Amino acid sequence: MSKRASIIMFSVMVILLAAFSVVPAKAAGSNPWNYNCWNSGDWTQCNCNWYSCPTYYVPPQPALCASFVSDVTVQDGSYMTPGSTFTKTWRIKNNGTTTWNTGYKLFFSSGSQMSGPSWVALPHIVAPGQTVDLSVNLTAPSGSGTYRSNWKLQSDSGATFGVGSNCQVPIWAEITTKQPVYNNCCYSNCNYYPYNYNYCGTTWSAPSWQNWSTTQAPAYPTWPGWK
Repeated sequence: MSKRASIIMFSVMVILLAAFSVVPAKAAGSNPWNYNCWNSGDWTQCNCNWYSCPTYYVPPQPALCASFVSDVTVQDGSYMTPGSTFTKTWRIKNNGTTTWNTGYKLFFSSGSQMSGPSWVALPHIVAPGQTVDLSVNLTAPSGSGTYRSNWKLQSDSGATFGVGSNCQVPIWAEITTKQPVYNNCCYSNCNYYPYNYNYCGTTWSAPSWQNWSTTQAPAYPTWPGWK
């Protein structure tokens, strides 16, 4: 074989080897799972779904949990005369997956007990999603101040729970025995002829503003012609 023929044959072999070793180009950054998904139906049910669909974690609904709905009686910060009795009522909702029976109870957990009971039983069965009104009889402390009484729930098996995102926050009754003070509360009668009068507490005065400070809310006078 001549030298020329040998060179030609060698060149042909190099070209053939190069042709068989070429790999189709792919866009930079493309993923083989994505490529197979969109270019081959055989991979759609396997690799594409595995690659493309994210997995979201949904926490299970707690078995024992409540949510606060409203204060039916005695709003937070209400004034109570020292030593007076009152009934605090809350409306709560069963936010768990377990039905509450009458073996469940509302119990005092912390704060000022205000001479209340240690616990009260639920008045009726409360299925998930239903609400119940729970009441306790309390007595305002004799001292002057602000008082909070915290209460939680307990199941018939002894498990305790409450409200809030972690189902452990108590509900509470908060009152104050500090008397409010009203200042500069004079009523002016500008329609009584021939004089204008001011009514400050229990006294009438000439038409000039009086500085009045009392623990009782002012009452409108019953003077004839008062408007």
